[in-house]
Amino acid sequence: MEVFYLNIPWKINEKEYNCSSRDLYEWRRRGAVDIVQGTYFLVVGTIFTSIYMLVMIALMRGKLLSIPCYKLMFFNGFTDILCLILGSHFVAYFQYNGTVFCSNVVLSHIIGHIVWSAWLGSSFGAVVLAFNRLVEMIPSMSAMRFLFTGKFINIWMVICVALMVGRMFITRPTIYNSAVGAFTATPFISDDTQWEVAHYVSVLLPIHNISVIAALVIFYSVICCYVIRISRVANTCIDRVQIQLLVQALVICASTAIAAGLYSVLVFIPVPKYVVVFANAIWQLSQGIPGLVLIFLNRNIREEVKKLFKCEKKINRMFVLSSTVTNK
Repeated sequence: MEVFYLNIPWKINEKEYNCSSRDLYEWRRRGAVDIVQGTYFLVVGTIFTSIYMLVMIALMRGKLLSIPCYKLMFFNGFTDILCLILGSHFVAYFQYNGTVFCSNVVLSHIIGHIVWSAWLGSSFGAVVLAFNRLVEMIPSMSAMRFLFTGKFINIWMVICVALMVGRMFITRPTIYNSAVGAFTATPFISDDTQWEVAHYVSVLLPIHNISVIAALVIFYSVICCYVIRISRVANTCIDRVQIQLLVQALVICASTAIAAGLYSVLVFIPVPKYVVVFANAIWQLSQGIPGLVLIFLNRNIREEVKKLFKCEKKINRMFVLSSTVTNK
Protein backbone atom coordinates (compact mmCIF):
# COMPACT_ATOMS: atom_id res chain seq x y z
CA MET A 1 0.00 0.00 0.00
CA GLU A 2 1.19 3.49 -0.83
CA VAL A 3 0.53 6.81 0.88
CA PHE A 4 1.01 9.25 -1.98
CA TYR A 5 0.77 8.94 -5.75
CA LEU A 6 1.93 12.08 -7.55
CA ASN A 7 -0.04 12.67 -10.73
CA ILE A 8 -1.78 15.21 -12.94
CA PRO A 9 -5.47 14.44 -12.31
CA TRP A 10 -6.71 15.34 -15.79
CA LYS A 11 -4.19 12.97 -17.39
CA ILE A 12 -4.65 9.19 -17.24
CA ASN A 13 -1.45 7.19 -16.78
CA GLU A 14 -1.86 4.50 -19.43
CA LYS A 15 0.85 2.34 -17.86
CA GLU A 16 -0.86 2.32 -14.48
CA TYR A 17 -4.37 2.04 -15.90
CA ASN A 18 -3.89 -0.17 -18.95
CA CYS A 19 -7.08 -1.64 -20.42
CA SER A 20 -5.47 -3.26 -23.48
CA SER A 21 -5.72 -6.82 -22.11
CA ARG A 22 -9.37 -7.06 -23.20
CA ASP A 23 -11.68 -5.43 -25.71
CA LEU A 24 -14.61 -3.19 -24.77
CA TYR A 25 -17.14 -6.00 -25.09
CA GLU A 26 -15.24 -8.15 -22.59
CA TRP A 27 -14.88 -5.27 -20.14
CA ARG A 28 -18.61 -4.60 -20.27
CA ARG A 29 -19.28 -8.24 -19.46
CA ARG A 30 -17.29 -7.77 -16.25
CA GLY A 31 -19.78 -5.18 -15.02
CA ALA A 32 -23.12 -5.90 -13.37
CA VAL A 33 -26.31 -4.11 -14.36
CA ASP A 34 -28.49 -3.64 -11.27
CA ILE A 35 -31.67 -1.67 -11.95
CA VAL A 36 -32.97 -2.01 -8.38
CA GLN A 37 -29.78 -0.70 -6.76
CA GLY A 38 -29.47 2.08 -9.32
CA THR A 39 -33.09 3.16 -8.85
CA TYR A 40 -32.73 3.16 -5.06
CA PHE A 41 -29.72 5.47 -5.14
CA LEU A 42 -31.34 7.68 -7.78
CA VAL A 43 -34.65 8.13 -5.92
CA VAL A 44 -33.19 8.51 -2.42
CA GLY A 45 -30.42 10.78 -3.67
CA THR A 46 -32.90 13.02 -5.50
CA ILE A 47 -35.03 13.35 -2.35
CA PHE A 48 -32.01 14.19 -0.17
CA THR A 49 -30.63 16.67 -2.72
CA SER A 50 -33.99 18.44 -3.12
CA ILE A 51 -34.44 18.79 0.65
CA TYR A 52 -30.87 20.02 1.10
CA MET A 53 -31.31 22.67 -1.60
CA LEU A 54 -34.48 23.92 0.10
CA VAL A 55 -32.58 24.14 3.39
CA MET A 56 -29.76 26.16 1.82
CA ILE A 57 -32.26 28.58 0.28
CA ALA A 58 -33.95 28.87 3.69
CA LEU A 59 -30.61 29.61 5.37
CA MET A 60 -30.08 32.53 2.99
CA ARG A 61 -33.64 33.86 3.18
CA GLY A 62 -33.77 33.54 6.97
CA LYS A 63 -30.60 35.63 7.33
CA LEU A 64 -29.03 32.92 9.48
CA LEU A 65 -25.64 33.10 7.78
CA SER A 66 -24.51 35.77 10.24
CA ILE A 67 -24.25 32.95 12.81
CA PRO A 68 -20.86 31.17 12.35
CA CYS A 69 -22.29 27.70 12.91
CA TYR A 70 -24.94 28.15 10.23
CA LYS A 71 -22.42 29.70 7.86
CA LEU A 72 -20.29 26.58 8.20
CA MET A 73 -23.33 24.35 7.67
CA PHE A 74 -24.21 26.35 4.56
CA PHE A 75 -20.72 25.90 3.13
CA ASN A 76 -20.74 22.20 4.03
CA GLY A 77 -23.97 21.98 2.07
CA PHE A 78 -22.07 22.46 -1.20
CA THR A 79 -19.73 19.53 -0.54
CA ASP A 80 -22.59 17.38 0.76
CA ILE A 81 -24.73 18.05 -2.32
CA LEU A 82 -21.73 17.31 -4.53
CA CYS A 83 -21.31 13.99 -2.70
CA LEU A 84 -25.02 13.27 -3.13
CA ILE A 85 -24.92 13.92 -6.87
CA LEU A 86 -21.83 11.75 -7.32
CA GLY A 87 -22.89 9.03 -4.89
CA SER A 88 -26.48 8.88 -6.08
CA HIS A 89 -27.06 10.05 -9.64
CA PHE A 90 -23.74 8.94 -11.08
CA VAL A 91 -23.91 5.68 -9.13
CA ALA A 92 -27.35 5.08 -10.65
CA TYR A 93 -25.92 5.73 -14.11
CA PHE A 94 -23.05 3.31 -13.48
CA GLN A 95 -25.41 0.62 -12.18
CA TYR A 96 -27.84 1.02 -15.07
CA ASN A 97 -24.97 0.58 -17.53
CA GLY A 98 -22.94 -2.02 -15.61
CA THR A 99 -19.90 0.25 -15.69
CA VAL A 100 -16.38 -0.83 -14.77
CA PHE A 101 -13.27 1.31 -15.14
CA CYS A 102 -12.22 0.04 -18.56
CA SER A 103 -15.72 0.27 -20.04
CA ASN A 104 -15.79 4.04 -19.42
CA VAL A 105 -12.25 5.12 -18.59
CA VAL A 106 -12.53 8.91 -18.81
CA LEU A 107 -15.78 9.30 -16.84
CA SER A 108 -14.69 6.76 -14.21
CA HIS A 109 -11.37 8.56 -13.75
CA ILE A 110 -12.93 12.04 -13.48
CA ILE A 111 -15.72 11.00 -11.11
CA GLY A 112 -13.22 8.96 -9.09
CA HIS A 113 -11.09 12.03 -8.42
CA ILE A 114 -14.02 14.35 -7.68
CA VAL A 115 -15.80 11.95 -5.32
CA TRP A 116 -12.63 11.41 -3.22
CA SER A 117 -12.17 15.18 -2.94
CA ALA A 118 -15.86 15.77 -2.20
CA TRP A 119 -15.72 13.29 0.69
CA LEU A 120 -12.52 14.93 1.95
CA GLY A 121 -14.19 18.35 1.91
CA SER A 122 -17.39 17.07 3.51
CA SER A 123 -15.66 15.24 6.36
CA PHE A 124 -13.20 18.10 6.95
CA GLY A 125 -16.20 20.43 7.16
CA ALA A 126 -17.76 18.18 9.81
CA VAL A 127 -14.60 18.38 11.92
CA VAL A 128 -14.48 22.18 11.60
CA LEU A 129 -18.15 22.34 12.61
CA ALA A 130 -17.41 20.22 15.69
CA PHE A 131 -14.44 22.44 16.57
CA ASN A 132 -16.71 25.48 16.24
CA ARG A 133 -19.16 23.98 18.73
CA LEU A 134 -16.26 23.25 21.11
CA VAL A 135 -14.95 26.82 20.92
CA GLU A 136 -18.40 28.40 21.24
CA MET A 137 -19.60 26.30 24.19
CA ILE A 138 -16.52 25.78 26.36
CA PRO A 139 -15.61 28.98 28.31
CA SER A 140 -11.93 28.04 28.55
CA MET A 141 -11.80 27.99 24.73
CA SER A 142 -13.19 31.52 24.38
CA ALA A 143 -9.78 32.92 23.40
CA MET A 144 -10.05 30.97 20.13
CA ARG A 145 -13.47 32.28 19.13
CA PHE A 146 -11.85 34.83 16.83
CA LEU A 147 -11.20 31.90 14.46
CA PHE A 148 -14.89 31.91 13.62
CA THR A 149 -15.48 35.64 13.30
CA GLY A 150 -15.30 38.02 10.34
CA LYS A 151 -12.91 36.99 7.59
CA PHE A 152 -11.33 34.27 9.72
CA ILE A 153 -14.29 31.94 9.17
CA ASN A 154 -13.71 32.20 5.42
CA ILE A 155 -10.17 30.87 5.92
CA TRP A 156 -11.64 27.50 6.95
CA MET A 157 -13.52 27.37 3.66
CA VAL A 158 -10.41 28.28 1.67
CA ILE A 159 -8.46 25.53 3.47
CA CYS A 160 -11.23 23.05 2.66
CA VAL A 161 -11.21 23.90 -1.06
CA ALA A 162 -7.39 23.83 -1.13
CA LEU A 163 -7.40 20.33 0.40
CA MET A 164 -9.99 19.13 -2.09
CA VAL A 165 -8.00 20.41 -5.07
CA GLY A 166 -4.56 19.48 -3.72
CA ARG A 167 -5.60 15.90 -2.95
CA MET A 168 -6.14 15.20 -6.66
CA PHE A 169 -2.42 15.71 -7.30
CA ILE A 170 -1.13 13.40 -4.55
CA THR A 171 -3.45 10.35 -4.55
CA ARG A 172 -5.21 8.08 -7.00
CA PRO A 173 -8.92 8.32 -7.81
CA THR A 174 -11.44 5.92 -6.28
CA ILE A 175 -13.11 4.00 -9.09
CA TYR A 176 -16.75 2.90 -9.12
CA ASN A 177 -17.25 -0.73 -10.03
CA SER A 178 -20.81 -1.89 -10.73
CA ALA A 179 -19.92 -5.54 -9.96
CA VAL A 180 -18.72 -4.53 -6.49
CA GLY A 181 -21.42 -1.89 -6.06
CA ALA A 182 -19.18 0.80 -4.59
CA PHE A 183 -16.22 3.12 -5.13
CA THR A 184 -12.95 1.23 -4.67
CA ALA A 185 -9.27 2.11 -4.83
CA THR A 186 -8.58 -0.78 -7.20
CA PRO A 187 -9.61 -0.42 -10.88
CA PHE A 188 -9.91 -4.23 -11.33
CA ILE A 189 -8.00 -4.24 -14.61
CA SER A 190 -6.14 -7.49 -13.91
CA ASP A 191 -7.00 -10.93 -12.55
CA ASP A 192 -4.64 -10.50 -9.59
CA THR A 193 -6.75 -8.77 -6.95
CA GLN A 194 -4.11 -9.07 -4.23
CA TRP A 195 -1.54 -7.32 -6.40
CA GLU A 196 -4.02 -4.55 -7.21
CA VAL A 197 -4.80 -4.01 -3.54
CA ALA A 198 -1.09 -3.77 -2.71
CA HIS A 199 -0.37 -1.52 -5.69
CA TYR A 200 -3.37 0.82 -5.92
CA VAL A 201 -4.78 1.14 -2.41
CA SER A 202 -3.57 4.21 -0.51
CA VAL A 203 -3.46 4.27 3.27
CA LEU A 204 -4.21 7.99 3.12
CA LEU A 205 -7.97 7.36 2.95
CA PRO A 206 -8.17 5.19 6.10
CA ILE A 207 -5.74 7.56 7.86
CA HIS A 208 -8.03 10.45 6.98
CA ASN A 209 -11.17 8.57 8.03
CA ILE A 210 -9.70 7.44 11.36
CA SER A 211 -8.48 11.00 12.04
CA VAL A 212 -11.98 12.34 11.35
CA ILE A 213 -13.54 9.82 13.73
CA ALA A 214 -10.98 10.58 16.46
CA ALA A 215 -11.44 14.35 16.16
CA LEU A 216 -15.25 14.14 16.24
CA VAL A 217 -15.29 11.76 19.21
CA ILE A 218 -12.83 13.91 21.19
CA PHE A 219 -14.56 17.23 20.45
CA TYR A 220 -18.08 16.04 21.23
CA SER A 221 -17.01 14.03 24.28
CA VAL A 222 -15.52 17.19 25.78
CA ILE A 223 -18.66 19.18 24.94
CA CYS A 224 -21.03 16.55 26.35
CA CYS A 225 -19.00 16.25 29.57
CA TYR A 226 -19.15 20.02 29.95
CA VAL A 227 -22.92 20.14 29.35
CA ILE A 228 -23.53 17.35 31.89
CA ARG A 229 -21.31 19.03 34.49
CA ILE A 230 -22.96 22.42 34.03
CA SER A 231 -26.48 20.96 34.17
CA ARG A 232 -25.72 19.58 37.64
CA VAL A 233 -24.64 22.95 39.01
CA ALA A 234 -27.42 24.88 40.72
CA ASN A 235 -28.65 28.12 39.13
CA THR A 236 -26.63 27.44 35.98
CA CYS A 237 -28.13 27.04 32.55
CA ILE A 238 -26.86 26.89 28.99
CA ASP A 239 -28.24 29.05 26.24
CA ARG A 240 -31.11 27.22 24.55
CA VAL A 241 -29.90 28.24 21.09
CA GLN A 242 -26.46 26.77 21.81
CA ILE A 243 -28.04 23.47 22.88
CA GLN A 244 -30.15 23.43 19.72
CA LEU A 245 -27.09 24.03 17.56
CA LEU A 246 -25.16 21.36 19.49
CA VAL A 247 -27.83 18.71 18.88
CA GLN A 248 -28.02 19.54 15.17
CA ALA A 249 -24.24 19.53 14.74
CA LEU A 250 -23.87 16.33 16.79
CA VAL A 251 -26.35 14.37 14.65
CA ILE A 252 -24.77 15.66 11.43
CA CYS A 253 -21.22 14.82 12.52
CA ALA A 254 -22.22 11.43 13.97
CA SER A 255 -23.47 10.32 10.56
CA THR A 256 -20.15 11.38 9.03
CA ALA A 257 -18.21 9.45 11.68
CA ILE A 258 -20.24 6.28 11.04
CA ALA A 259 -19.65 6.48 7.28
CA ALA A 260 -15.92 7.09 7.83
CA GLY A 261 -15.74 4.12 10.19
CA LEU A 262 -17.46 1.75 7.77
CA TYR A 263 -15.20 2.67 4.88
CA SER A 264 -12.12 2.31 7.09
CA VAL A 265 -13.18 -1.25 7.89
CA LEU A 266 -13.81 -2.07 4.22
CA VAL A 267 -10.23 -1.15 3.29
CA PHE A 268 -8.74 -3.81 5.57
CA ILE A 269 -11.41 -6.52 5.91
CA PRO A 270 -12.93 -8.49 2.99
CA VAL A 271 -16.73 -8.42 3.26
CA PRO A 272 -19.66 -9.69 1.14
CA LYS A 273 -21.07 -7.45 -1.58
CA TYR A 274 -24.24 -6.63 0.37
CA VAL A 275 -22.10 -5.14 3.17
CA VAL A 276 -20.26 -2.98 0.62
CA VAL A 277 -23.56 -1.78 -0.88
CA PHE A 278 -24.88 -1.12 2.64
CA ALA A 279 -21.79 0.98 3.43
CA ASN A 280 -22.37 2.94 0.23
CA ALA A 281 -25.99 3.55 1.27
CA ILE A 282 -24.82 4.73 4.71
CA TRP A 283 -22.41 7.14 3.04
CA GLN A 284 -25.28 8.49 0.95
CA LEU A 285 -27.39 8.81 4.11
CA SER A 286 -24.59 10.66 5.92
CA GLN A 287 -24.59 13.30 3.17
CA GLY A 288 -28.38 13.64 3.20
CA ILE A 289 -28.90 13.71 6.97
CA PRO A 290 -27.72 17.34 7.43
CA GLY A 291 -30.59 18.56 5.26
CA LEU A 292 -33.11 16.43 7.17
CA VAL A 293 -31.73 17.54 10.54
CA LEU A 294 -31.88 21.23 9.66
CA ILE A 295 -35.40 21.07 8.24
CA PHE A 296 -36.92 18.93 11.01
CA LEU A 297 -34.99 20.10 14.09
CA ASN A 298 -34.72 23.79 13.28
CA ARG A 299 -37.93 25.78 13.49
CA ASN A 300 -36.54 28.89 11.76
CA ILE A 301 -35.43 26.93 8.70
CA ARG A 302 -38.68 24.96 8.65
CA GLU A 303 -40.70 28.19 8.65
CA GLU A 304 -38.59 29.62 5.83
CA VAL A 305 -39.18 26.50 3.75
CA LYS A 306 -42.93 26.83 4.37
CA LYS A 307 -42.76 30.44 3.20
CA LEU A 308 -41.14 29.29 -0.04
CA PHE A 309 -44.11 27.08 -0.85
CA LYS A 310 -46.61 29.75 0.25
CA CYS A 311 -44.89 32.22 -2.03
CA GLU A 312 -45.16 29.75 -4.91
CA LYS A 313 -48.88 29.30 -4.27
CA LYS A 314 -49.44 33.08 -4.28
CA ILE A 315 -47.58 33.45 -7.57
CA ASN A 316 -49.66 30.66 -9.11
CA ARG A 317 -52.90 32.26 -7.90
CA MET A 318 -51.88 35.64 -9.29
CA PHE A 319 -51.04 34.02 -12.62
CA VAL A 320 -54.45 32.28 -12.75
CA LEU A 321 -56.29 35.50 -11.85
CA SER A 322 -54.41 37.57 -14.42
CA SER A 323 -55.10 34.94 -17.07
CA THR A 324 -58.81 34.98 -16.21
CA VAL A 325 -59.01 38.78 -16.42
CA THR A 326 -57.14 38.78 -19.74
CA ASN A 327 -59.49 36.19 -21.23
CA LYS A 328 -62.51 38.27 -20.26
